[in-house]
Amino acid sequence: MPAEGKIDKILADHEKRLSRFEDLFKQAKPHVKPLKPKTLPEHILSLRGAGFFAQPRTAPEVREKLAASYHCEVDRVDTALRRLAAGKEFRKSTKKVKGRKYLA
Repeated sequence: MPAEGKIDKILADHEKRLSRFEDLFKQAKPHVKPLKPKTLPEHILSLRGAGFFAQPRTAPEVREKLAASYHCEVDRVDTALRRLAAGKEFRKSTKKVKGRKYLA
């Protein structure tokens, strides 16, 4: 029976420690800020995560969407999209704009 008393005391001590730890954890602020995309491919992949590529998009359309957050030329966007497609991040498709087919 004396062993049960020791176990109860140990369990009560653990419960007290856990409750203090949980209180500290609730008060703690996260030290790590979420990372913003820095490179052009990261910006393009964030657009994919937002559902922008639900329909096939051409490089000028992607550039227009990125204009607010990342300034670059259309040829850089085109190259980045082609590299992402080569790395199996995107699929290639065609899109007809004004009667002309474009790689999207």
